[in-house]
Amino acid sequence: MKNNNQTCCLIGPRQINDGEVLRLQTRLDEEIGRAAEQGVLYFVSGAMPGFQTLAALAVLKQQRKNPAIHLVLVLPMEGVFRPANALDAIIFAFIKDRASHIVHSRNCPRYQLVCSGFCIYYLPPEYRFSSANLLLAQARQKGLVCLPCM
Repeated sequence: MKNNNQTCCLIGPRQINDGEVLRLQTRLDEEIGRAAEQGVLYFVSGAMPGFQTLAALAVLKQQRKNPAIHLVLVLPMEGVFRPANALDAIIFAFIKDRASHIVHSRNCPRYQLVCSGFCIYYLPPEYRFSSANLLLAQARQKGLVCLPCM
C-alpha cells in the first residue's frame, strides 16, 4: 500500500435503509470494478455492519474477477470490536478470513482516509456522517465518488 494512487478507502454509515441495500450493493460493485480498471489495487474498509460490510463484500466479489486487488481491513485496536449478534459475527469472520491485510488503528476512519488516494463513500441525506471525515477526504484525496441515494 505504498502508492496512494493505488489505494481507495470505502466509507459510509452503519445504518442503511433496507430499501437502499440492493441498489447500494450494485453501485459499490460498479464503482469498485471501475476503480480496479483504473489501477486501484487496495481497497481499505472497516468491518462494521452497514456500509463497511457491504463494501468489504463487494471488494471480495471483485477480487474473484481480478485477483490483483486486495481488501485491507482496518479494525479498532485488537479486542475492541465485538459483533452485536451471531449473524454479524459470521459475516465479520468471513470478511476477516479473506482480507489480504488487517490493520489495527485507534482512529479507523482517519487511517483509511490518510492512506488512500481515492475515496468511495455513501452519505444518505438524512445522515450527518462525520463531515470532518469528508473534509479530510476532500483535502487529501485525488478522487471522491459519492454513491447517491436513489
